[in-house]
Amino acid sequence: MGSEASLVFNETLSLLDKSIESDPNDIYLYNTKGGLLKNMGRDADSFSAYNEALSICDKSIESDPNNMYLYDTKGGLLKNMGRDADSFSAYNEALSICNKSIESDPNDINQWQWKESYI
Repeated sequence: MGSEASLVFNETLSLLDKSIESDPNDIYLYNTKGGLLKNMGRDADSFSAYNEALSICDKSIESDPNNMYLYDTKGGLLKNMGRDADSFSAYNEALSICNKSIESDPNDINQWQWKESYI
């Protein structure tokens, strides 16, 4: 990695760490950090950030088990971690919730678009 790219990655990482310090329960900040670290070739650190995001996501799912978006996020995190079978299960759960939502409101175009992304 060139020195300019290294500076950009390190500055971005520093800003992410400050944001996480301000909002330590933001799943998406940890997910972004995991991706950045992976791009920097720091796989062990990347895995740690993804694990933290996954832990927060699981806690959020416990308090909101019918939130399709949380399962979608969990699927993406697991995929980023190379856990494809677990990722597939999370996406299937999101699809199941999406289908229930469509059953209750068959005219909700947003749910149909989400469903399309899962099939």
